[in-house]
Amino acid sequence: MFELTFLGTAASVPLPRRGLSSMIVSHDEHRFMLDCGEGTQRQLLTSGLGFRRLTNFLITHPHLDHFLGLAGIVSTMAQLEIADKLNIYGGKATLDKIEDLL
Repeated sequence: MFELTFLGTAASVPLPRRGLSSMIVSHDEHRFMLDCGEGTQRQLLTSGLGFRRLTNFLITHPHLDHFLGLAGIVSTMAQLEIADKLNIYGGKATLDKIEDLL
């Protein structure tokens, strides 16, 4: 069974009670992050899910509001030494923009 946890559902501008686009898809012991808007790191901590077991990211398209939070999460995970390898998936244009950012 899959479990969805919405971390942000606002459009391109965050609202006081809604973060930018992001969700966690959980299945058994696996977790996948779908999009990673700015502020997702805080939403992830607030949700109680934390960073452990989060190694797969799928970014839907190359708009900043869907991947700007990725740099912060990658940095935090590196500092905490909790991920040896992160997998980031997306289309070519999306991955090119992410590479420029990171």
